[in-house]
Amino acid sequence: MQIAAESSTYQWSSDGIELCANLRTLCTGTLETSPPLQVFLRARKFFRDERIGVAFLASYWPAPQLALAMAAKSLGIPTVMMSDSHAGTERAAGLKKRLKRRIVRMFDAALVAGSPHQRYYASLGIPVERIFTGFDVVDNRFFSESSARARHLATSRETCGAHEIRTKLRLPDRYFLNIGRMVEKKNLSTLLDAFSQYVRNCTRNGEAAYSLVLVGSGECERTLRRKARTLGLNVIDCTDVSVKESTVTSCNCSKTVEDGSEYAASDAHKAKAGSVLFYGYRQITETPFFYAFAEAFILPSLSEEWGLVVNEAMACSLPVIVSRTAGCAEDLLPPVGAGHRLTSPCRGAGVELGHEGRGPRLEERANGFLFDPTSSDALAEAMSLIASASQEGHQDQRNAVISQMKTQSLQIVAGFSCEYFARQTLRAAAASTENSSDR
Repeated sequence: MQIAAESSTYQWSSDGIELCANLRTLCTGTLETSPPLQVFLRARKFFRDERIGVAFLASYWPAPQLALAMAAKSLGIPTVMMSDSHAGTERAAGLKKRLKRRIVRMFDAALVAGSPHQRYYASLGIPVERIFTGFDVVDNRFFSESSARARHLATSRETCGAHEIRTKLRLPDRYFLNIGRMVEKKNLSTLLDAFSQYVRNCTRNGEAAYSLVLVGSGECERTLRRKARTLGLNVIDCTDVSVKESTVTSCNCSKTVEDGSEYAASDAHKAKAGSVLFYGYRQITETPFFYAFAEAFILPSLSEEWGLVVNEAMACSLPVIVSRTAGCAEDLLPPVGAGHRLTSPCRGAGVELGHEGRGPRLEERANGFLFDPTSSDALAEAMSLIASASQEGHQDQRNAVISQMKTQSLQIVAGFSCEYFARQTLRAAAASTENSSDR
């Protein structure tokens, strides 16, 4: 059951998606605008008619979500709150915090994203033994197999090959990748500042810079394009590129570029090194093509409940550069242990590379880096550390480290799987039923 088929906050719709045959939609319009009283009455009828035993509810806000929880509780149905909020994303204080405590304690158990989320809801009064992690997972197999298939298509003799696939997608030879909404909290302005600094460092050192591929759209997109040009970066619009397997694997390898001219496969990588490429919003079925050929994934968010795109990137065996404020940072980027594996030949000014408790602006982790999202210097340094693995004179040791990071990404994200989510869901259901019967 869903409150509405669309959201005014997120760019998704359940229309056309194959879900369970008996999916029920309570209201027309969007989730945020659904009338709470209407949600309460219709949800109560649904729960009663379907004889629901345990209700799993996606958080308690906005108001329609709270109405859903109240409908379940009015019938005595055990409830499990599903949430990826943590202390870094919730700023409630005073009366608001006391009200939140009362609302949260209404639930019989909780299924949350990870360690910081578990600590947060324990602080709000839910007993820790009734808080289970595993809420934020992706279909690891889909992303792993889809990206592997894309790489296979790029090298198979039966298809056009890597050169032609990159021609069709207009992908650079080497690039950093970001996928997400273009809104303020995603901190893409700092990402552009850092990328510009990284490109300047490469130019100064006579090295070929990676490019930056941005997949997504939002209210800040136009501003970001202007800023990239202001920073002197080469900006390429790729929003018209078709990213479908049938199109990509076709052998007609001519493509129209920004100025309207055509170029053939021999000119596949028209974009010069250090360019910024904007691809616009893409469906989840299209994103594995971008993950498949990226060198590393970057999540620079100022605030992030979890960051499912990091799961996706790791399932595609990518090193990740993640803001330390992201909810996933603690669980998906474990410490690397003693000693640094990478040192950059073009260290950013004033950036200390350290581990947890030392060098807070940039930390090397088992499968990438954590950085302070307010420091463009730290992010530029992380880019240099990843990219230097492919530079002449640093290949052997550094490529081995990058390979280790890729392996670590796959191994770590394997623990955050759909199967793990299913097991934790059953445990949360049992805990909620037990608590409800004790009341």
